[in-house]
Amino acid sequence: MSNEIKDLKSSIWDSWSNENGEIEKAYGFQIAKPTMGFPSQPHYVLNEIKTNPTSRRIQMNMFNAEEQETKAKKSLIECAFGTNLSVKNGKLYMTLTQRSGDKLTAAGAGGWNLVQYASLMHAIAMECNLEVGVLKHDIQDLHIYNKHIKQVEEMIRRYEELEQYELPQLKVKKEAIFRINC
Repeated sequence: MSNEIKDLKSSIWDSWSNENGEIEKAYGFQIAKPTMGFPSQPHYVLNEIKTNPTSRRIQMNMFNAEEQETKAKKSLIECAFGTNLSVKNGKLYMTLTQRSGDKLTAAGAGGWNLVQYASLMHAIAMECNLEVGVLKHDIQDLHIYNKHIKQVEEMIRRYEELEQYELPQLKVKKEAIFRINC
């Protein structure tokens, strides 16, 4: 895990990075912090799923109230900040909680957040030898920016032309190239 955006090979975080190319105490920094005797939140989650799969406390959370004011001035307050996971009948289920989301680019079907967390869910399921269940995505403040109105209108037009709409699915080969290394 890294907090340096250059390691991500993506420019999406550039406007929030500091002079060292870091997004300071957001996202990866919060996930990588030791928690409950484990080196990081992913370590805790994997251990709980493998040793106590009926637990109702399998979660990762990036919200840190003490750092919100500093993050608002210097960095980035996480939009998608929490995940709850559960195991039922050999399947992994995940709920993603998001405080704010741009419908077109981040929070909508096929958007950044949904794809990112669906990938994480698949990786955790593979690591724990589980099937993938349902990913539920709760967004408190979903919005569309003026610059995206035409694209959203086109999405609506295409949707209205369909007789049946299927939910998007992420399909990952069993010999996936990504693994969780904890």
